[in-house]
Amino acid sequence: MRRLTVPVCITLVLALAVAIPGPARAATIRAKWPVLRAPLGLATDPATGKVYVSNSETVAPDGTGRVSVVDPATGLVASITTTLSANFVLADQSTRRLYTSNSTHSGDKVSLDVFDLDTGAMLASLAVGGIGLALDSAAGRLYVGGRSLAVVDTSTLTVVATKPGPLNGAWFDVAVDPGRHHLYLTTADETRPVLVVADDRDLSTLAEVPFATALRFALAVDPTDQRIYIAGSDPKGPPFPGSAFYVLDPDTFATLHATSVPGFPMGLALAPARHRIYVTDGSGWRVYALDDTTFDVAETIGGLNFEPGPPLFHADGRLYMGNYNTLATFDSTLVALDLANHAPVIASVAFSPSTPRTNDIVQAIVAAYDPDLLARSIGRR
Repeated sequence: MRRLTVPVCITLVLALAVAIPGPARAATIRAKWPVLRAPLGLATDPATGKVYVSNSETVAPDGTGRVSVVDPATGLVASITTTLSANFVLADQSTRRLYTSNSTHSGDKVSLDVFDLDTGAMLASLAVGGIGLALDSAAGRLYVGGRSLAVVDTSTLTVVATKPGPLNGAWFDVAVDPGRHHLYLTTADETRPVLVVADDRDLSTLAEVPFATALRFALAVDPTDQRIYIAGSDPKGPPFPGSAFYVLDPDTFATLHATSVPGFPMGLALAPARHRIYVTDGSGWRVYALDDTTFDVAETIGGLNFEPGPPLFHADGRLYMGNYNTLATFDSTLVALDLANHAPVIASVAFSPSTPRTNDIVQAIVAAYDPDLLARSIGRR
């Protein structure tokens, strides 16, 4: 993604070797679809299964951006035009709307576009936003990160409140806990990393929770028990050995669990049906799969040949992510990973001796590999 002065500032990270926690397995890519440059934010419409992809480095000559619309069932790829380059997207099934948070390359202009989810028609465009999105559907409030946090009334599509961003910074990501009236805000500050907790009614700051890692887009609230999930990157930089995933108590904000996830966390996705929390690593080009009960790394999915963006767990049981890059010479794609375990694959079979005679002992030499393992093996029978 482009490096924006405000409101977004993401540095391209390098693929370097670090220790990999948990059993390693190879990524099984089941499908790929062409999208535009630097696919970052993802959203899905549960009613149709379509995936919306914000192409964060795509800027048309007239300054507009594009959101790719991928239908995994048919393979068709369409697009929606946004007022500025799209960074993040959010689909609201209840109101059949799509929200896109956009900005210019320099960050001097931002916008929030609202579309009809069924027709793709633009309903409104507001001069707020640029970064993360969160929705309290019952209250009819949309929260949009940027230089200021903007609160949008989804019935009138008007800004009803704002909260200024931190000094010389911005609100990168936002998550909401409607029951406790909590908003969780990240700043990507590497010198004083904190998670800011605000009251969603008046936007007053309730707490600033300090961390040893810089917090960006890997943020979520567990829908069952409202625990806070967050992952941060080591401020010392590549290969980010001190990066970690945290579980926080929603009442005290105390850290209940911390798990080492070396690398640069690009985002996380909850997969309750698989009892997993997936964290994509943009430095090591891999995905950590954490057990959602113990919060240990259950497996590390490696073998990716691209920098994965924030993940999305789809109703079809696959994990989606963008092939995130900022270079025009690279192909940008939306990728679907198959998370199931697979039977071994036989690559070849040879017999020794190749022309056996009567009473000869024949050996079958089988070259096979487990597609779920990073290293292939050869068996002999």
